[in-house]
Amino acid sequence: SSAALLHALERRGALAGAVDGRAGAITFAERAASFAPDIERWKQRANAGASFLSPLARNAMSRLSARRAAAAVDGADTLLQLTGYFDPGRPRPGLLRCSYHDGNLAGFLRRPDLTIAADSRFARWSLAYEQRLYDSIDVIFCMSEQLRQSFVSDFGQAPDKVVTVGAGANVAVAE
Repeated sequence: SSAALLHALERRGALAGAVDGRAGAITFAERAASFAPDIERWKQRANAGASFLSPLARNAMSRLSARRAAAAVDGADTLLQLTGYFDPGRPRPGLLRCSYHDGNLAGFLRRPDLTIAADSRFARWSLAYEQRLYDSIDVIFCMSEQLRQSFVSDFGQAPDKVVTVGAGANVAVAE
């Protein structure tokens, strides 16, 4: 949905630029640090940011995304973030900071097939990190009312700050 959203904004002339806050080497290292012999447990640890390397990875990606965002927001009035995994900050005063989400860590940790400890030290750290991130964002857009309720109840966000906008199918449009 992220790529489709960016393309739609670009087609409407509403996208001044886009940057990626992820770094391949950091992502690879964090996934390796999440290793578990059971493949599903490995995937869940990596997706939850629940490895010993996750705090360092999030902080490194936050610094990287902050530098990239600062270089890309010239003339923009809004910064739209498409993940809760890292924090680009507010590149300049007065810039409206928004985010769009198709999920969050609190919801992920309630999965019925969860194989990792939802109360592990690293999962708790990641939840606290996301809490601080969401507290710093002006408007949170989410794809469902259920997710909106999670931001309000799990992360204590003001109901008028969290807006359900929905999500369409993630398929290519025939031209």
